[in-house]
Amino acid sequence: MPHRYTGLRQRLARFRQLRPPGRRPLLEAIFYLLAAQLVLRLIPFRWLTPYFTRPALRPEASYARRMQLGKLVASPCDAPHEHEISGGERLRLREAMPQLISEAAWFLPGETACFARAITAQALLRRLGVATTLFYGAAMLPDAGLTAHVWLQDGDAGVIGHDTPERYHVLARYPDKIPPSR
Repeated sequence: MPHRYTGLRQRLARFRQLRPPGRRPLLEAIFYLLAAQLVLRLIPFRWLTPYFTRPALRPEASYARRMQLGKLVASPCDAPHEHEISGGERLRLREAMPQLISEAAWFLPGETACFARAITAQALLRRLGVATTLFYGAAMLPDAGLTAHVWLQDGDAGVIGHDTPERYHVLARYPDKIPPSR
């Protein structure tokens, strides 16, 4: 019979193997996932909607964070620019989110639902200066019945949970206006 702390030991050993630059974004993602799970359980949804519509930081305010994350996901010649978020940089930030959030979810016990993952991705990208839209949808699926799903998009580009949004009827989006993808 395995010891009950085996999973915790595995997680700690894996975390120690990470190089220090990779730890901070991972810790931030873990924190946001935990906070999202807790908030979704304890706070009425109507109280959360203003949080989902907050604007992203201006590029110059998010430059230091983008530089730190850029060291992990960008090549040196494609360094972030202080006063703008270029299409290539925005694409790399968007593409880094699913992997970062999946890695953070691995460190947490239990399953991490799509809602918590989308909230986390939106919060992290907002702090990096990328405005996104959180979609909440529902569908009647033959094998699962009435099912809800949450996904995140940057303009028309999917960020997380966007694999099958066409199956779901959009019930709400936050913010209501979709910001253009750059």
